[in-house]
Amino acid sequence: MVQAMKDWDTLPIGKNDGVFKCYRGDAVLTGRTKVSLPNVSTTSHLYVRTGDLCRYNKDGDIVYVGRQDFRVKIYGQLLEPEVVEQIVMEASDLVNGCVVQKEEVKDSNDEYLSCHLLVTSAVDYRDLVHQVEVYCRQYLPSFMVPVAWQVHSKFPLTPSGKIARKELDSAPRACT
Repeated sequence: MVQAMKDWDTLPIGKNDGVFKCYRGDAVLTGRTKVSLPNVSTTSHLYVRTGDLCRYNKDGDIVYVGRQDFRVKIYGQLLEPEVVEQIVMEASDLVNGCVVQKEEVKDSNDEYLSCHLLVTSAVDYRDLVHQVEVYCRQYLPSFMVPVAWQVHSKFPLTPSGKIARKELDSAPRACT
């Protein structure tokens, strides 16, 4: 890692003052997110499991490969879609499941959150989406509220029965 404010000097491991100390009031989540690295430091520093997958290339540079979880960065903010999914599920008993994804507009830097709703009963989709969106705006910061909604009667599944998230079509920025 490098420090942009210091002429791109290398950032030594464990020397970033911008990292938080803990999740407020949640020792379990802090324990899952922060670890000690005894081979890296002689002090008892904790290090954040960012979820980023990286590797060193032959020149010794760190190359970003992807993520090991579903966390996404949108509008410069890191978020866990599962948090949004939980709020969506609380919004209506008619929603039987949901998947929140980051969408990227091709040939653009534009990005947004989409929400795929699983609804198995006959209902006015526009009213339901409006109800869920209003609920989300009450309980989520604006950057976490999906701007595109798509309603499904069933989700594609993997052979093991999990939701095949990558098979869900990109949701356009309009209620469908």
